[in-house]
Amino acid sequence: MIIDAIIDYVIASGHKPDGKQWTQIDVQKVLYYAQGWYLAFHGEPLFDEEVRAWRNGPVVRSAYSRLRRYQDRPIGREAIRTNPDAVLAEPVKRFLDKIIATYGHYSPGDLVGFTHMRGSAWRMVRDDNGFKKGDDSDIAIPDDLLASTLLSQFDHDLDLAAVTFDQDGSLAAEFDSMRARAV
Repeated sequence: MIIDAIIDYVIASGHKPDGKQWTQIDVQKVLYYAQGWYLAFHGEPLFDEEVRAWRNGPVVRSAYSRLRRYQDRPIGREAIRTNPDAVLAEPVKRFLDKIIATYGHYSPGDLVGFTHMRGSAWRMVRDDNGFKKGDDSDIAIPDDLLASTLLSQFDHDLDLAAVTFDQDGSLAAEFDSMRARAV
């Protein structure tokens, strides 16, 4: 299953760019952003599973089932189940490297803040369906909403054909700008 290979690729990348190990929250956020940006850049999902608007944030159900035992503790390499280098195509690995470089240096708390901010797909789905803070939900975040909300969080029209990444292969400067506006 490609979702397992993506999870394993993230874990196998070693430490996050800030030197800390990956947690379940970090992996969930990487999946959220990877799916959203892949949809925006390619017009199709990276993986077949839906991102759900759960109470505490966006969740890919199978990833939660697989990683929940770690809670907020670091996930070690013993959690790897597949050989992601053999399963994932090179362009997918390069794309995931950019997502990791962009979002991996943020703390779990920062990532939660980003996915919960006004205008995020998670927040819109919950608000549009009448869920209040703390209400349980299992509603899917539509793919088109996930992609469009990421794009709309930029001040300018993002020309997908001309996207430039920072020297480290990330969109960190753009994302930091978006984060500053949200605070």
